[in-house]
Amino acid sequence: MPPLPDLNELIETIDGMDRLQSSLDRLLAAEGIASQLNWLSDRLVGCLIEEVRAEGHSWTDIGELLGISRQGAQQRYAPRQSSLTIGDLFHIGVLERLTARARECLDRAEGYAQRLGHDTVTPQHLLLALLDDEDSIAVGALHACEVAPQVIRHSLEETEKPGEPGEPGEPGEPGEPASRLPTVSGPVRKCFDASFALALSLGHNYVGTEHLLLGIIHERNSPAARTLADAGMTLESARRAVQSLISDFLRSQH
Repeated sequence: MPPLPDLNELIETIDGMDRLQSSLDRLLAAEGIASQLNWLSDRLVGCLIEEVRAEGHSWTDIGELLGISRQGAQQRYAPRQSSLTIGDLFHIGVLERLTARARECLDRAEGYAQRLGHDTVTPQHLLLALLDDEDSIAVGALHACEVAPQVIRHSLEETEKPGEPGEPGEPGEPGEPASRLPTVSGPVRKCFDASFALALSLGHNYVGTEHLLLGIIHERNSPAARTLADAGMTLESARRAVQSLISDFLRSQH
């Protein structure tokens, strides 16, 4: 195993920081370092759990490796998966089937979560990001279903309020909010899973903005899905609209 930072190196890091005028400042900086290290370790393990699970290993397999039960393995490691960011999921290949346009949408969703001070990316952030791309098939499907994007945006913005400051500041910035990236919420992971499955059901080997929209609608319990449902958009109507728009696009290419 490669050498990791030892205690003396971490203390030297604190000693080299500016604006630490007292032992209390140093303590707060140490808390910031510890928080960042804990978050990094959770992401490290979470990435490897994703890899193990993608290879087909069950929670029972993981539990047997560690000498604990299947339930114990799930309770121990499932929360680590919740510490992953959009960038982490791209890095380990979970989102490799997304089109460039859909990837940009996820970047914007992460941006919405950051600007609102939210700890996680939610389906509401994802839907707001989809609405930004007015030329996408996702927005075209909204129009086809006679759902006004601006009405949806207004409804979401009424409910998506700025959050409270979260973790302590990063090292060197005692007392300031952490600049760590928001993690991917469980509901968004369910949206991704539904998007991938719905894309395959349509015979598509990629995941575009339209499939992300279908995934949001499929997970009916989120505020984003309820907002679309209240506007009259159903999974079936959205699916028909997506199929029609893609067929029209393909005919235009001939």
